[in-house]
Amino acid sequence: MKTKKLAGILALLLVLSTLIGFAAPAEAAYVDLPESHWAYEDMTRAAAFGIINGMGDGRMAPQNTLTWGQFLAMLCRAFAGDDYRAAMQNGLAWDQAGYQIALQNGFLTEYDFLQISGDNLSKPISRQETAVLLSRILPEDADRYLYRWDDPE
Repeated sequence: MKTKKLAGILALLLVLSTLIGFAAPAEAAYVDLPESHWAYEDMTRAAAFGIINGMGDGRMAPQNTLTWGQFLAMLCRAFAGDDYRAAMQNGLAWDQAGYQIALQNGFLTEYDFLQISGDNLSKPISRQETAVLLSRILPEDADRYLYRWDDPE
């Protein structure tokens, strides 16, 4: 059951990987995320789980480019939530908490080829980089639980 929940969170992360900002409480109503938005349900569900937040000004900013800091915070909230909360309680900023917990849990390595450091977390993250990070986190048998969109042709 835990693996199914993990796979569900992964699927949600994949959908959200181009959409997310952080800083406002998850309960907020976001002025730029109407119920008619194609990702409304997924984004509000992720917010309810505490994986994503808004931009701090009542916006979710779903069209903004995702940064390294945002993605690492999202990953750590989903896959290392207790560690992430502890880092925040110890006074780290949300993006630095994500970076430090990603290092601590092996999502990143200190001499990683991904070229990220605590100094450039506002840099955009590519889909390729998000895929590398997700592949490091997922269990070996995660593909059993993931929905696949097969091309009918």
